[in-house]
Amino acid sequence: MSVQTLTYRKKFGVVVTESIPHDTTKPVVTILGWNSSKDKHIAKYSSIFEEQGFDTVRVTANPFNTFLRSGTKVREISEYLLNTLHTMDCHQRPVFLYAFSNGGCAMYFHMVKALTTTGHRYHNLLPVVGSIFDSCPVIPNMKSVNAVQETVTDAVKLPFLKPLVWHSLGVVIPLVIHFNSTVKHFMEDLTNSPLITPRLILYSKADKFAPYKDISNFADALKNRGIDVTQKCWELSGHVNHYRDHTEEYLNLLHEFLEKCLDIYKKNQ
Repeated sequence: MSVQTLTYRKKFGVVVTESIPHDTTKPVVTILGWNSSKDKHIAKYSSIFEEQGFDTVRVTANPFNTFLRSGTKVREISEYLLNTLHTMDCHQRPVFLYAFSNGGCAMYFHMVKALTTTGHRYHNLLPVVGSIFDSCPVIPNMKSVNAVQETVTDAVKLPFLKPLVWHSLGVVIPLVIHFNSTVKHFMEDLTNSPLITPRLILYSKADKFAPYKDISNFADALKNRGIDVTQKCWELSGHVNHYRDHTEEYLNLLHEFLEKCLDIYKKNQ
């Protein structure tokens, strides 16, 4: 008998797909989309897990929030995601966090911060059993200014505004990099997070938006902390295009990672 699901949309464009009747034992995957992604872009990733009977929560990222309101609006959205998972009775369900590019990773950053900070209202709220990074994380430094300009400007619909936005970002982004506390400590806090569950890191040497050395160094730093890291670096696939360009291998890596994390979770129950 096929599994019936219910899909509904919530605040901030959050889309939830869960089984009917409600099953509080099924794993849940939270998919954190890249900047300027549309729901149709990340829905294809949701379907990977829904076909296995998992529930999913997904949301897209807005480049203006990621780069200019990383410590305010992004945090608000991230905590709303945690509250959504709370209402889905995820307290004793295995939860996966799946971040795409630094847009998704910015939300991941705040979600994990809330879950691991003593005294926070969401502290230890959910059993995160594994984290997946696609084309991230990268260090937000001066080398990334042009990438930020391109990403944000692409989201501007009016052609006559694009040059103004481009040059304005050339002034604003360096200030954010140097003075925004969230941005300054982004990679350090991700690397040293108290969350010690396994990580799957997927990236490419050809990615012009996500320098592969940043990601490789991040993976090595986690391994040095004793964290279980599975990583795959392709040669030619572009930014957040690894699934499209290496579909079978990508799916195999995902499925093996899911099985490993769920086995660890079951053994610890």
